[in-house]
Amino acid sequence: EAGLVCPAQRQGSYCVTGVVTRFVDDGLPLASRRRVSDACARVFSPTDFVVGDVRPLGTPAEARLDGSGRFLIEGIPETSTRFIVIGVDDCGQAPSPTITGNYAAAFVGGFQIPGQSTIDLTSSQTTALAITSDETRALVTQAGRDIYGQGGSFILIFRDPRNPSFPPVQGVIPYGVSDDFINPTNTLYFGADLANLDPMLPFASGTGPTGAVLVNPPHVTSFSGRGDPGALPWDTILGGAADGSIFVQRWHLRRQR
Repeated sequence: EAGLVCPAQRQGSYCVTGVVTRFVDDGLPLASRRRVSDACARVFSPTDFVVGDVRPLGTPAEARLDGSGRFLIEGIPETSTRFIVIGVDDCGQAPSPTITGNYAAAFVGGFQIPGQSTIDLTSSQTTALAITSDETRALVTQAGRDIYGQGGSFILIFRDPRNPSFPPVQGVIPYGVSDDFINPTNTLYFGADLANLDPMLPFASGTGPTGAVLVNPPHVTSFSGRGDPGALPWDTILGGAADGSIFVQRWHLRRQR
């Protein structure tokens, strides 16, 4: 099914379009993922959001997903960082430390590219994601602490973009701005799927079969850094997790110079 097409935008204004799928399907090809239709998408400035400014950008302020999980928001101003985040939550529901409704507030980062007014997220690397309330409560229980209302959480996803199926990469140890940024006690790796954490997978061994890790540092409002799976260097865009939110970051191989 074809994606929604952004209309022409005035200079300095952006349009974002994409499809929302379930987070637990993220390792599957896009065509086989379950689409989400009973939710809304919103666009935010990442640096504003993490300091409490949760006013969405663009028109409409929240876009109800159509029957195929698609959304389109236009008139988005250029942000100071030239990044945006796309959030998915229940329609009319502001992010809150208390999980209410069908979905938890989940966010995925994207770029704003000067001279390119359309941001198309309908690829297997950058699709917007929805995490249900039940899935979030299950992760909270497995983690043994509040990963949602006390500073939020990051879910880091490592996939190999050199392969068209974007397979997960095992053995990646995430690092932050400095090597001591991520405390191993705040790090939990996913097991055989993205619905369950594996308490037996130690920090030193890095990512497991899903190539994903959940990081829950308390009240950290920004995150960027690198990952080390041996000799392969990884980078990610700036991200932030505020109270009542989960920020999903897809890391990418650093471009070789």
